[in-house]
Amino acid sequence: MFRWIIASLLLVLWCGGSVNALAETFMVDADQSEIRILLYKEGALSPLAHNHVIVSNAVGGHIEVFPQDIPKSSFQLTIPVTSLIVDDPKHRQEEGEGFDSEISPSDQQEIRQTMLEEDILAANKFPEVTVRSRTVSQIKEHLETTSDVTIKGKTRPLKTRLELSQQGSILSVSGSVKLKQSEFGIEPISLFLGTIKVQDEFVVKFHIVARSSAN
Repeated sequence: MFRWIIASLLLVLWCGGSVNALAETFMVDADQSEIRILLYKEGALSPLAHNHVIVSNAVGGHIEVFPQDIPKSSFQLTIPVTSLIVDDPKHRQEEGEGFDSEISPSDQQEIRQTMLEEDILAANKFPEVTVRSRTVSQIKEHLETTSDVTIKGKTRPLKTRLELSQQGSILSVSGSVKLKQSEFGIEPISLFLGTIKVQDEFVVKFHIVARSSAN
């Protein structure tokens, strides 16, 4: 009897520890998630050019959360480069000042085609942008992460502060970060001897919605 009681206690303790150690997996809901890239113009003739808004609503991936041990949490995201939408009027209107100029549908298509070509994203060789977490830490109400970002086959580390909220089985993560095209072997577009060009630095805004795979 004594041995049975001891065995039962050990089983309860083991199960309780396992529950605390288990991660909850959330799958990204592409329909509710968005990656938004802002490109800015510069140069002597930049008043004749446009800033650009590029959006993807085809984000895939998953987030694993260890509620009792946040540093063990992780995430992985993929963004198909052919999903990118260039200068949609609605997106430009949402960004407001600096993006209020109109760009014709034919120019939108031309910009998108140029962006997918070998010199920029090389979509035929590198069809996805990926983000894989390295570390996750909680700083007050925020999460701070370091990740590996891979664009055009080149991987660079990235530190990001995330705003995170959860309502039932739905997890929302949002934030913004600045990157440089040159860090990924991309030379910013330059026209007319550099009098019109795209800034090397660009802004990425993201809002990721993920749903618990347990439901």
